[in-house]
Formats: sequence, C-alpha cells, structure tokens
Amino acid sequence: MALVAAIGLMLCAFTPASAAPTLQVLAPAEGAVLDTSTVTVEFKTSELAIVKSNVPLADYGKRPDANTPSEGHLHLTLDLWPLVVWESANPYTFMNVPPGEHQLKVELVNNDHSSWQTAVSQVIRFRTTA
Repeated sequence: MALVAAIGLMLCAFTPASAAPTLQVLAPAEGAVLDTSTVTVEFKTSELAIVKSNVPLADYGKRPDANTPSEGHLHLTLDLWPLVVWESANPYTFMNVPPGEHQLKVELVNNDHSSWQTAVSQVIRFRTTA
C-alpha cells in the first residue's frame, strides 16, 4: 500500500510543464511586395493568453513577479520606428510606411516585457512600393 502511495506521489511530482508559446506571422509574408503605405500585421499564437501588462515599459525585465506562465503580449518593431506594445489578438496596422525595404520583428514577451526564456519571435522582410 505504501508503494502505491509513493508511486502516486512521484507521478504528481512529474506533471509536465505547460507547453511553450508559439507565434506565426501570417501577414505580411516574407519577401512580399506591397503596393500600399499601410501594413497590417496578422499573427497567430498558441499556448499564450494575450493580456494587458500592468508593468510600465520603463521597468522592462525588472518585475518577474508580474509574469504568469502562458500569459503575455507582443512587441512589434518595424525598422527603426518606436516599439509597439500590442496587447490584443487582433491585427496591428502600421500607417504611412514609406516605400522601400523593411524589416518587421514580432516577439511574444512576458508581462514585464522581458523575452521568454527561449525567445519566441519572427522577423519578416518585405518591400512597399507606394
């Protein structure tokens, strides 16, 4: 009987951790040529509830107590434009993007704006002509 109880305790101790979040940027596509100055970023995440952060960006990485497994938001960076903190599962639209080559980085981050232990990000290169 004690052996059965010990095995039960061992099984409880080895409960698998939650799956790591994933990110897929759906648009713009890598290498796309867009005839517009409006660029809409569409993405899909899994294993992540996108929530509003209560941590100011100035406290980036200084509040690990605010982090919750499977919760976070996105950071979007287009070229050298200011960082966009995006706290929604809806697409984000950059306006007035000048013609030329561009690099977009989309990253899933913790509630305190720090990267996940293994960074979850995607870089997309595209061109606008309008």
